[in-house]
Amino acid sequence: SWVVIVLALPVIIFLHELGHFVTAKRSGMKVTEFFIGFGPRLWSVRKGETEYGVKAIPAGAYVKIVGMHNLDEYDPADADRTYLSKPYWRRLSVAVAGSTMHFLLAFGCLFALFAFVGVPGGSLTDPVWVVADGVVDGSPADQAGVRPGDRIVSVDGEGVSSFEDFTDVVRSRPAETVDVVLERGGEVVELEVTLAARHPQTRERVGFFGVGDDYVEETAGALDAVGESASQFGALVGGTLDGLAEILSP
Repeated sequence: SWVVIVLALPVIIFLHELGHFVTAKRSGMKVTEFFIGFGPRLWSVRKGETEYGVKAIPAGAYVKIVGMHNLDEYDPADADRTYLSKPYWRRLSVAVAGSTMHFLLAFGCLFALFAFVGVPGGSLTDPVWVVADGVVDGSPADQAGVRPGDRIVSVDGEGVSSFEDFTDVVRSRPAETVDVVLERGGEVVELEVTLAARHPQTRERVGFFGVGDDYVEETAGALDAVGESASQFGALVGGTLDGLAEILSP
């Protein structure tokens, strides 16, 4: 996963600067350079009035716009194409375009996840999990007749929408007899299971059932994916703001 992260960083940086570049061009500003990296120049090519290239240190990127501040020197012929010559709203749009690309990228990644990759749980709206590669021989699940592919719906009256929920319920009930509701082939199956009093490997005194987890990955249609992406996007942004507020709060 760290390799993916490292390879993704140049893409993220490129898209950030691309936001500045496209917005500046559309605003009528003169962009003279668009480079990935800093330091010595490794490669470049000029197309029109802009030089595109790569530099040795891949720690960032930049877009050079004529007249970004009062000390910039530029050809008087470009006076009406400088950054400072444009209206405030134009300059603001260029300044925030890089960050806007990050938000668009996040939304695009969420849409791709929901529409094409799939999400763990079998359903975007009603997540469930299924037994994985079988049932542990001799375990309470085995003795109760649990089969691979059974969907666990609830344990002892508590709904379980993730394997973590399931293990929390089971581990807190060593040696107890609980009602387990399964879904098997579209039918509901109710079992009474006496949980083991210890984990067979760690010997820890916790409830033990005897199945593994295998999440079903299910995709949504394009329209549903848009709605789900918007919902998750809002939740992630809200969670980020809440986290920052909590960090900065006295």
